[in-house]
Amino acid sequence: MSTRGPVAFYDADCGFCTRSVGVVSRLRLGTRFEELQTADLAAYGITMDEALESMAFVDAAGRVSFGHHAWAGILKTGNPLLRTIGVVLDSQALERPAGFIYRWIADNRERMPGGTPACSLADRIPHPR
Repeated sequence: MSTRGPVAFYDADCGFCTRSVGVVSRLRLGTRFEELQTADLAAYGITMDEALESMAFVDAAGRVSFGHHAWAGILKTGNPLLRTIGVVLDSQALERPAGFIYRWIADNRERMPGGTPACSLADRIPHPR
């Protein structure tokens, strides 16, 4: 499935997520950001629970990635320096530490800058990691 270019889905009900996308959007990336609450996630084979739990990214070829891999894909749509950072973030050498850091941030997003109790996944999805 091809898309209209790379797209990432963020939780518009989460202040931390909205703030993060606002900051990253200033980097002039080739990624479009859409609120997951209004996006047609099913068209990309993404469930709402998956998108709430981890950032979802769909590349120009229609491949879906989540979490730190999603952020790597987003960075790869930027300038040469950001593309390099994205490649490194997506590397096998950083798989465990990047995955751990991403998961910790996602699990604690209500405590991050801009976060509020509404950011917590505890009551929003049945079994957050």
